[in-house]
Amino acid sequence: MSKRGRRALTYETVKVEFEAKGYTLLETECKTAATKMRYTCPYHADRALSITYNALQQGSGCRYCSIEKRAEDAKHSFDYVKSVFEARGYNLLETEYVKATAKMRYECPHHPDRIFSISFAHLQRGHGCPQCGHESSSKIRSGAHLKPINYTKAERQEARKETSRLLNTYCYDCPNRDLP
Repeated sequence: MSKRGRRALTYETVKVEFEAKGYTLLETECKTAATKMRYTCPYHADRALSITYNALQQGSGCRYCSIEKRAEDAKHSFDYVKSVFEARGYNLLETEYVKATAKMRYECPHHPDRIFSISFAHLQRGHGCPQCGHESSSKIRSGAHLKPINYTKAERQEARKETSRLLNTYCYDCPNRDLP
């Protein structure tokens, strides 16, 4: 027993723990539980990995396996992806979902004669049919969506009075203070 009443950490104990997780310990001795030790993962044997015994006991392991697991957990199902396309009114032409950045073909209900493609990530950010986008932005640029506003003479005079009052209040030294 060590000074603190705990069992001394032996190489055999550490090796058994690594093997229980499927790892191969590359070290030949174990100094302390806080010392990093090199090991290989059966799924990522080409990577140089190291971990402390304490971290291994607390559930940590191969960082590359962890990255793959998080990516798999974050991956959406095909049914979910299809429902998002349908919610936007699009007809999804793909039969499987690979990943968020892979382009997927779809039909827009407003342009059924054309087939478009978009990544699911872009669709989630609000992008959609490029043809609809061009039509929408050309309306905005042309001003076709704006109705001309015709003010009465009394409304124009009231607006001038209010503008003059604001200039007098906030623009003491303004050269245009005395506008009609």
